[in-house]
Amino acid sequence: MPVFAPYGYMRFIRSSAIEKLLCFRLLQRAIRQYFLFDMPLSLALLYFMNSCVQSIPLTANTGFLNVELKMPQHTQSLYYAITFMPWSLKPVYGLLADALPFAGYHFRPWLALSSVGSALCYFIMATSVSTV
Repeated sequence: MPVFAPYGYMRFIRSSAIEKLLCFRLLQRAIRQYFLFDMPLSLALLYFMNSCVQSIPLTANTGFLNVELKMPQHTQSLYYAITFMPWSLKPVYGLLADALPFAGYHFRPWLALSSVGSALCYFIMATSVSTV
């Protein structure tokens, strides 16, 4: 039985918003107690969802590289090193976003541009590469 629903799941669903908030606080307290970190639950869930969003497409991408392209292991290592290079440069992007506001904003346009650039690179790889 879940920690946040001591009297059953249906009782939790029918409970008021205040009771749900109290259960949320109990869950947050339990996570802090058992895992020994003081992080807001929403931030912990965000990190969890981000890892899922990043790891699930990588599974399909690895299958594409192994099965469809028959890419050797050393080439895959080089591919992933180049692919993840922008993530290691995140502090530089942060300094750039702080120093150069774009359209009056500091972070939103840079985030949108980097997401579009990443999606465009993956699209180009998927459509143009047929052999190694």
